[in-house]
Order: sequence, then structure tokens, then C-alpha cells
Amino acid sequence: MSYNSHRLRKHQRIHHMVMDDRRLNANQIANGVLLHQDNALAHKPVVAMATVRDCSFELVDHLPYSPYLAPSDYFLFPTRKRHMTGKQYRTDNEVVSAVEDFLEGQDENFYTTGIQALQHRCKKCMDRSGDYIEKKNTFGQV
Repeated sequence: MSYNSHRLRKHQRIHHMVMDDRRLNANQIANGVLLHQDNALAHKPVVAMATVRDCSFELVDHLPYSPYLAPSDYFLFPTRKRHMTGKQYRTDNEVVSAVEDFLEGQDENFYTTGIQALQHRCKKCMDRSGDYIEKKNTFGQV
């Protein structure tokens, strides 16, 4: 089973657990949920797209060749890199565990900050009619 298939199954299980909670209905869960994904072929299979549709998520496409708008590139990776700098890992499993611990250890505000930066970056890109925006070395600044 591929990594993406595993993730898809995991997301489906989570979706079903939430759906089984009768305090919420599907419209309350999906109302306003935007799914931002890049255009990688791994994200475009029929099964993945059907799951997005079945969950009633609104898909926000990622412009090709635009790392400026990829939250992983401008937010998650640099922050995680700073967290892991200077540490040594003996195995791949130790690295995976360290990354998972880092991501799970972040509070809601951490992720909100990254999404708010995406809104700012999208507006800046639109203001420049989609022109490429050069990245500076300081976090969150362009």
C-alpha cells in the first residue's frame, strides 16, 4: 500500500468517526472547509478526488510552480527545520518520530498563523497579477 493510499484510508476513518458523532451533521462538518493541495499527480487520482467530493470539501487548487503559496515551503518546513537543527538521528524511524512529535506538539494557533500567511500571500500574488514573488530569508516576510 502506498503512503498516499495509507493517508487516504486514515482520513476516511477520521471522517467516518466524525460522521458517527450524531451531534454534528455533514453540512456542519463540511461547511466552509477548504482543502488546499498542490497539483502533484499523487493528489489527483480518481479515488482521492472522489473522497474530496464525498466529504463536501471545497478544493482550492494550487498554482503550478508557485512555492511562494505552498504552506509547507514557507511555513512548516522552515519551522520544523529550526526545531530539528543540531539534533542527530540514527534511523529513518527516529526522523519520522521527531517530525510527528513536532507537528502533534503544535497548538491551533501555530496552524492558524500558517493559514493566515497563505491568505496574505495569495492577496499579494493577485495584486501582482500572478507574477513570481521572490522569497527573502526571514520567516513570514516577502
